[in-house]
Amino acid sequence: MEFSIHSLYEYSFTILIIIFLYSSIIWYLFSDDNQKIGNNFFRLLLRIEKISSPVILIMGVLIMTKDPLWMEQKITLFNIILSFIGIILINRTTFQTIRFINSEKISKKNINVLRASSMLILLTIFTLGMRIQDSPECIEVNGIECNTNKK
Repeated sequence: MEFSIHSLYEYSFTILIIIFLYSSIIWYLFSDDNQKIGNNFFRLLLRIEKISSPVILIMGVLIMTKDPLWMEQKITLFNIILSFIGIILINRTTFQTIRFINSEKISKKNINVLRASSMLILLTIFTLGMRIQDSPECIEVNGIECNTNKK
């Protein structure tokens, strides 16, 4: 297996999804009990979310803009826009959750909606990123298209 910046991004994005999923599960299970929701592990997950999500998503945008073949695809621009929306949504979700834990009057329903939509955006960004990388890297030479499926 060859290591590249793309594989680093894939692994780090997968870790971000897992961390966000774990914190969402903890949120949904313990949001009714203020004692349990304020535990140190949950706070650690929220800190990791807050720090890693902008770093990983911006790294993904930089990787997508680096390859000129990817920039020709319309799906890449859509994924870049989704990445910025994802950064904003995840940080908003994290800040709302932290405010709730600190006993501020925040609606749990709003946090539930933010967490669910953040997870959908994260999974969409990841799926589209994999779709972009799976597209054939074929360059047309002298007007002749190459077919990567031919052997």
